[in-house]
Amino acid sequence: MHALVPLKSLDAAKSRLAEILTPAERSALVEAMVRDVLAVLVEHAGIESVTLVSSDLAAHTLAAECGASFIDEDKLQGTGLNAVVSESVELLAAGGADSILIVHGDVPALQATDVTAALQIHAESGGLVIGTDIDSRGSNLLLFTVKDIPEFHYGEDSCERHARWAQDLGRQVSVLRHSGLALDIDRPNDLQQLIGDANPGQHTREYLLQSGLASRLLPPSADQWQQIAHALEEGELLSDAQALSLAAVADTAALVELAGTVRDRGHGNVITYSRKVFIPLSHLCRDVCHYCTFAQTPRKIEQAFMPVEDVLELCRQGAAMGCQEALFTLGERPELRYKAAREALAELGFDSTLEYVRYVAERVLKETGLLPHINAGCMTAVEIAELRQVSASMGIMLESASERLCQKGMPHYGSPDKDPALRLQTLELAGQAEVPFTSGILIGIGETRRERIESLLALRAVHRRHGHLQEVIVQNFRAKPGTLMAAAPEPDLEDLLWTIAAARLIFGGQMNIQAPPNLSPGVLPQLVAAGINDWGGVSPLTPDHVNPEAPWPHLDSLARETAAAGKFLDQRLTIYPAYATEPGRWLDRAL
Repeated sequence: MHALVPLKSLDAAKSRLAEILTPAERSALVEAMVRDVLAVLVEHAGIESVTLVSSDLAAHTLAAECGASFIDEDKLQGTGLNAVVSESVELLAAGGADSILIVHGDVPALQATDVTAALQIHAESGGLVIGTDIDSRGSNLLLFTVKDIPEFHYGEDSCERHARWAQDLGRQVSVLRHSGLALDIDRPNDLQQLIGDANPGQHTREYLLQSGLASRLLPPSADQWQQIAHALEEGELLSDAQALSLAAVADTAALVELAGTVRDRGHGNVITYSRKVFIPLSHLCRDVCHYCTFAQTPRKIEQAFMPVEDVLELCRQGAAMGCQEALFTLGERPELRYKAAREALAELGFDSTLEYVRYVAERVLKETGLLPHINAGCMTAVEIAELRQVSASMGIMLESASERLCQKGMPHYGSPDKDPALRLQTLELAGQAEVPFTSGILIGIGETRRERIESLLALRAVHRRHGHLQEVIVQNFRAKPGTLMAAAPEPDLEDLLWTIAAARLIFGGQMNIQAPPNLSPGVLPQLVAAGINDWGGVSPLTPDHVNPEAPWPHLDSLARETAAAGKFLDQRLTIYPAYATEPGRWLDRAL
């Protein structure tokens, strides 16, 4: 009897755990699980030899350390799990194996008794033995003789497909349901079950304990959940520890239900929006975010900066359509990267992009009546003070507080202004300057759910010091052609609802929680149910230049979908009422 363990590369394995584990954590967990599976197989008296097949050279070392042979997947002709397993089985058969046991490396609770049970069934009945998973759908173990090598059908419903193949040929099929085989670690709840109920092998158990994952990934107990709900019902903010515990809650429906209740206590039945004009003052940017199509190089645009007269004409048109906000969006400090930006600014009579922003915003304010909201990126205290004189509000998306996303191969690599410390410093300076401010997180760019919680807590901390965050945006990543992340998976609806609900619970009932309606067409009532109370800026005139593939919903349609959620759509200014009614503190005298 020879055993075969197929393994993806350590770095690429278990992508479905990405929402709760970093790549390094996933790799370490997979290595620990494979060590435990190999240990059981190598030490079992009924197994003559064990072979690990993988394309990862690190797995070669792992196999040697565990006493297993190794097949280099890259030297095989086939690609994909089924082809790799089939070719590996042929190699083992050619080497003299008479029976083959295939076990995947993600069943860390595997015990010697599970292997013995499979061997006994095969000795008594022959044919094909399938060790299935908790749902009786997967094939975590296959056992057969080399005379009856099956067609391999790993993938969805592989247990049924393997059994059907054998039955069609008149072969005996035995399905083994053992707890040690049943729990394969693919999804977050699998890992939580492993930590809470199962008995993993030594290497997996030690890794989970020493890394802190064992305590971090367990969801709140029933008593702890009741404490969370009670605190929120009393209008209290969750502690940091309570907030972090939400990262392990897989019950999105429970989060949404509580978040909706908390939102209603703070905002009643009103959902707001700001009717705006979107002004792309410059598409040049010194950053190179891997998901962005807003930023362009000088060769791809006709002009470095939008002329002030064009801006004014756009704002006049918007004012005639009932717009009250002029949203200034631009790349960060392009003059530090592009000669074309420096020359264009010099021709306009300015030394920096932010000087030009101030000039244009002042003209818009004085000549059109629209209230500027400025998203100018990272700023100094002096720059914030200058722009405060010509704007009712400002903003900067934190996106993520995770420095990991700035590392090589991650979406913020090569973008100096996406350093979380710099963005949080701008938020701090804005608070000190008493500027009504907008921030938020971008989900689906490689961060874990815990990192989202940590980002929201970073925003909450600066807001608790200064009280200036008037809204927090939860924006879902949208893959765009022509970017490095064009093929990256987008967060699904459940993930977005989970994050909106978590943001509501972390910030409580009074904060304005926003989700862009154009990025989630067709499901707006569900976003409302998850805890938002604001749609953000919506323009009847200009497109969303950051997400040009996602048109704004028509305001009548937005009102209908809001009503379908049992809420009333109301227009607001770019500065929220709580700040507008304290102008002495939150607005420059010129405003």
